[in-house]
Amino acid sequence: MYPGCLAARYEIGLFKECREVLAQKMNGQHRSDAFNRLMLPRCRSLVEAIGQPFLYEAAKEADFEQAVLDVYEAGIVKHGCVWFATHAGMDAAAQIAHEDAAITAAMPHLERWLQWSGAEDYTVAPTVTQPRWDEFVRCLPLYAGPVVDIQLGERGNSSVASAKM
Repeated sequence: MYPGCLAARYEIGLFKECREVLAQKMNGQHRSDAFNRLMLPRCRSLVEAIGQPFLYEAAKEADFEQAVLDVYEAGIVKHGCVWFATHAGMDAAAQIAHEDAAITAAMPHLERWLQWSGAEDYTVAPTVTQPRWDEFVRCLPLYAGPVVDIQLGERGNSSVASAKM
């Protein structure tokens, strides 16, 4: 296991949080309206948090590239952003920087990964490959009309500087 990975830390943290709520707010009573209100809404997140370290570990053991693992962890952080901000010292700016670093490192490998996994055959998004993007842009309708120049004034207020007909 990789106890230092973000997935494992998140799982451990969520369960710790739930144990504290159970002890402090419900006196350990799990058959109550308070339990239903405070704990049941967390069940899905708990189940997902249990599985995330297993997936991370399996990918690591299968020698997936670190860039794949980093993108996966960035998704976990995005999903549990409040927990990571509160308990892992990752404020919003740090979370965005973490995700950006993961995506930036992964992008050069995307086409190779799509070909290797066979996912490219099932991917319909035009942004996946450059040829698909070029074809998508080529097929977009072209609209024409008068050009309007907009300049930003102080405090971001816009004003129309001129209209060309």
